[in-house]
Amino acid sequence: MKLRVWLLTAIVVLANVGGNVILKQAMLYAPPSAGPIASILQPVAVLGIAVLTAWMLLRMWLLGMADLSFVVPVSAVGYVLSAFAGVWFFAERVPARAWLGIVLVMLGAILTGLTEHSQPDPAAPARASFPSRDGEGAESPGRRSERPAPGAIPPSPHPRSAPSSTAVIE
Repeated sequence: MKLRVWLLTAIVVLANVGGNVILKQAMLYAPPSAGPIASILQPVAVLGIAVLTAWMLLRMWLLGMADLSFVVPVSAVGYVLSAFAGVWFFAERVPARAWLGIVLVMLGAILTGLTEHSQPDPAAPARASFPSRDGEGAESPGRRSERPAPGAIPPSPHPRSAPSSTAVIE
């Protein structure tokens, strides 16, 4: 795995944890009478939302560089760090069962990070996308498009209802 993927992964994880910590801090100091809309308009909450927006954009960039099967499990390290941040910054109590779950998440992230992942072939054609609503558009992943040539009669979706190509003359 390339160094830049690992660096971006670390930035994505830290942005997720940082944004959530900032947002938690803002909500703790929001006036109890303020509704959710008034609460998110506080400057600290706006900062938390901005950090989480940057996190989402960076994660999208990371998903363009690495496998989904790598990005999602490895970025789960953010859940582990969020638990530590809750204890450190907000004096939250985490029960033993939750710590066991946190250890399991961490082990899963480590195993995923150590697993060999596919690298895109630069010589391969562009990735296919899913078809649009009207059935037109690109082919679906993993299958070749078997579209007839322009002007050709497409095959019937029901083979029994298709007209026979041979006629019997008596």
